[in-house]
Amino acid sequence: MSLDILGQIDDALEANQDPADGFRSHLGYSTIGEECKRKLWYSFHWITLRLHTARTLRIFQRGKNAEPEFAALLRAAGFKLLEVDPDTGEQFRFRDKTTPCISGSVDGVLVDLLGGGKLLGAEFKTMNSANFRKLEKSDCKTAQPKHYSQQQGYIHASKGTRWELAGFLYLVQNKDNQELYSELIQEDQETAQADLEPARQVVRAKYPPDRISQSEDFFLCRFCDHLPACHRDALPHQSCRSCEHSKPLPGDPEDWRCIRFDLNLDRAQQIEGCGYWHPRKL
Repeated sequence: MSLDILGQIDDALEANQDPADGFRSHLGYSTIGEECKRKLWYSFHWITLRLHTARTLRIFQRGKNAEPEFAALLRAAGFKLLEVDPDTGEQFRFRDKTTPCISGSVDGVLVDLLGGGKLLGAEFKTMNSANFRKLEKSDCKTAQPKHYSQQQGYIHASKGTRWELAGFLYLVQNKDNQELYSELIQEDQETAQADLEPARQVVRAKYPPDRISQSEDFFLCRFCDHLPACHRDALPHQSCRSCEHSKPLPGDPEDWRCIRFDLNLDRAQQIEGCGYWHPRKL
């Protein structure tokens, strides 16, 4: 008797994923360093329905499972780490002041690590040996620029809040052999502004920016989820966000506005759409 154990595991993982989980209501700080701003626009407007392979889902879960391990290591070393905002009971969340739908949650906040009552954000990552070695030979900004942009976005958004961050502790684990790398990330206003302003423009734009390349064989296009819609004229996935009749609400982190029916749309309504869907010009 032959049992396809691995196949059954993979099938179960893939069958249990909720397609809507791939649709973020916000534009995350983890994405603002993306080189292709058209990709940002497509993601924010839910152009492509992404279903992940079982392997990818396991990678995501491995990253989530590592977070409490990082926290335990820091506490064992005597550092004071807060993983949830005591005011909300949830992860610390920061929003861009001019465009609140640009937001994200930090893995934790370190109290008084630098002295003087200063706070540091904590960002935990895992990566393979090849990427880990590149990081060791340079720094976060050079080897992992999207991670660097993410942290600068959080620092910028925290200004003037109760949890204002003086910088970040960037803590990385080599998932192949459990080696650790740490780096103190200082505030870099130039990088924050260079990434945030294009992201704000993405949120405001009714139509997508130009392609980063006219060739679908370009290295950033070849394996992009949005390649069919971007290069092959495939219709976008049907939802309110991909419809000509909708737009994000200024100052609102999640809700959108239907112009045709003159009403606000919550996340569930945006996902469901309606029979009057008219695809945006891509």
